[in-house]
Amino acid sequence: MAKKIWIITFGECIRLNRFREEGEKLGVELEIIKTYNVQITDNKIINNDQEIKFKRGDIVWTISNNAAAHHLIRYLTSRFKKEIKFIWTNTGAINYADKFFGNSFFSSINIPTPKTIFVNTFKEYKLDRLANHIGGYPCIIKANIGSMGSGVKIVNSSNDVKNFIKKKMEATVDVPFRRSSFILQEFIKESAGTDFRVLVLGGEILGAIKRTSQNGDFRANVSLGGKAEIVEIDEEIKKMAKKIMKKGNLFYAGIDFIKSDRGYLALEINTSAQFKGFEKATGTNVAREIIRRLIR
Repeated sequence: MAKKIWIITFGECIRLNRFREEGEKLGVELEIIKTYNVQITDNKIINNDQEIKFKRGDIVWTISNNAAAHHLIRYLTSRFKKEIKFIWTNTGAINYADKFFGNSFFSSINIPTPKTIFVNTFKEYKLDRLANHIGGYPCIIKANIGSMGSGVKIVNSSNDVKNFIKKKMEATVDVPFRRSSFILQEFIKESAGTDFRVLVLGGEILGAIKRTSQNGDFRANVSLGGKAEIVEIDEEIKKMAKKIMKKGNLFYAGIDFIKSDRGYLALEINTSAQFKGFEKATGTNVAREIIRRLIR
């Protein structure tokens, strides 16, 4: 059994409380590392004014995809690889949290996904050209790093695109850096307001939920008021999810799908997926399963 499980996170959330509850029941010691609270030097990490001392066999797992987490994971992988027995998300898999990288990954393994293009200009005529590559307006703009439906909007013109990016870039932040980039993605009108999340863990599919918007929003996230209900996994989705899980070397993730007129499309890989709605809809104790898998 691991001596200790260290969880890297952005801040307090319901998941942490669930992990604490289940860790206590299983007799597992948990420690929390908050990415913007620790001090990272060239040769040590200080948390709550104490130097973190890893012991051989300790497990480090991240449920944060912010910029600081990316640096911290790379640092831990190179600096403490002898002490840490198992670390995930690794420096490769964490890139799936970047939506452009995730959609590129889907295409590379022949998984159907909405047409996606990287935004690399502010010039209106060039933005129109980008949109035309994915079917024109209306289309979806997304911040490459984001979760729970934040940073996603329907845009109808290049001016909408510019205003969205400007607003995001001007948003007040309390950290000294940011990984800011954006994509345009074709709008699948027939799927608006409904998506499917498949939760995978340790090479297995835990189950699937259907999320449906309750307020007319094209986004179905539970965090935005969407309703979650358990569904039987369609064979087409199951086959796609297993391939994504295997090719992506995923330990834990929520893989999102939408249904289009041309079949199911893989939308995103959420390597820090929330599971409140999933636990409520399915009755599956996700927190306990994750802790058990980490120990194993």
